Parts: sequence; structure tokens; C-alpha cells
Amino acid sequence: MIIINGQFQDKIDVAERALQYGDGCFTTMAFSQNKLLLWPLHLARLQNNCQRLAINFLQWQALHESALNLIAQSEHKNGVIKIIISRGKGGRGYSPLNVSESSYIVSLHTLPVHYAGWQQQGIKLGLSPVKLAIQPLLAGLKHLNRLEQVLIKQALDLTEFDDVLVCDSNDNIIEASAANVFWLHKGQWFTPMLDGCGVAGVMRRTICQMLAAQSQPVKEIHQIFTLDFAAEEMFICNALMAIVPVTTLSVPMLNQQWTFSHSKVAQLQTELNIFLQTSLS
Repeated sequence: MIIINGQFQDKIDVAERALQYGDGCFTTMAFSQNKLLLWPLHLARLQNNCQRLAINFLQWQALHESALNLIAQSEHKNGVIKIIISRGKGGRGYSPLNVSESSYIVSLHTLPVHYAGWQQQGIKLGLSPVKLAIQPLLAGLKHLNRLEQVLIKQALDLTEFDDVLVCDSNDNIIEASAANVFWLHKGQWFTPMLDGCGVAGVMRRTICQMLAAQSQPVKEIHQIFTLDFAAEEMFICNALMAIVPVTTLSVPMLNQQWTFSHSKVAQLQTELNIFLQTSLS
């Protein structure tokens, strides 16, 4: 099911800049027990993304109501809501001058079935041959231009790995193909600094806040990936998969593999599940 600008429909004007130029932003969130998970954080991210991209979107209440409307129509108590905001319709050319009122699309989806298995068993990571370009003006944003991620997934599909670790053009660790990454070394949790590229995920922010509340603040760092990379535990996360342990990280061309335990990650999974259930009330 899809709602476009408040109406149940599945057609949108081809002049929308979201289609013409990827000019917009989006978020993907889970719902459980007919309630949106972490809605305030998803809303804050959409608002921040629109502000940074100078998209004049004002229909926040209607957007929220559309998401709740889709959940109410769903046959399932758990699932996925995706929200896309387009700058609007405009003539030919990149300039956003004289663009019409911005538009929004809200769609309903099922949860990826393999995430539950990943959460329990963990995953095997490779190293992506595709690197992210550095563009500070877009760093952290979940904008609609995802061609780099398409190339990353294309390369991943040719391997036997579950996912890949993705670096930027300076070889700094950034994220996984569609998730943020954390690692534990000598009792300290780390996550990449996302000031040059990458997506600042809602689950990443939630986990950082949760650990800070436990007096275990996460360090955001620039970490160049080398064969000297050291970590005892690692996990990836996003708003749909929550926390997924990484069991191994392999670079076959260098005949190198890291193996991780996941006792601390399992503890974090339990604490996060409790937090998310509490946030529903």
C-alpha cells in the first residue's frame, strides 16, 4: 500500500525531482504492535535532512498521519514504513528555483525475513571493493542518491558474504552496505566519524545514547582499515535489523580474516530490545 501526498494511490508525476535527480531524502522505520518505532528520531532526521538540503517541506503532521493510516490498514502487527520526501516538481535543469510544493510518499512493506536469523547467528563480512566518495555537504544524510550503495550491493551479490565493510576513498571505515558499524577494542566501543560521507542512522544514534546513559560513551573516530585493525567484537545496525553481531571479517585477496566473539554484543541486544519495547508504551 502507498500513500502519496495524503491519498491512497500508486502514481506520481514524472517531473518530480526525486525521480529526475534523486533530489530528496528518505527514512525507513519499523513498526511493532501497530506503533512506529523511534518515530521522534526518524522525524528529527527527516527535518534535519530537509533543512540541510534546503527543501521547504511543511507537511509533517500529514506525513505522520499517513504512516499511521498505513499501519492501521496493515494485515500484520509488525512491518516496515518507508517515507520519501521529494523537493517537488520543476522544469528541466538542476536549479531548484521555481520548484512546486514538495511531495511525500509513504509505503508499507514486510520486514526482511533473514534479519531474525542474522540477529541470532551473526553474519560474515567481506571488504567492499567499492569505496564511498567524500562529500562533506552530504555526509550523514539519507538522501535519495544511492548509486554507490547499488554498486556496493552488486559487488556483494558476487560473493558468499552476508554483507561488506565499506570504506571511503581514503580507506577510512564508514559503514556496511546498508547499516552502521560498531566495534569493541579493549573495553571501548567505537563507530566511524561520518563527517565526510556515510549515513547517520537512527539506530546508531539510539545505541550511542543508550551506551552513554550507561557511562560507556562511544568514540566516533576516523579509523583507516589496515591489516593492523584490532577489535574483539563487532556489530552492524539499522532501524530494521537492530543489532546484528559480526562473526568474521574476511579479505580473501590478502588472505586475512578476523574472528569476533559476541558476548558484549549479545548483552547490548538484550538491553536494546528492552529499550525498544519500553519506547512503545
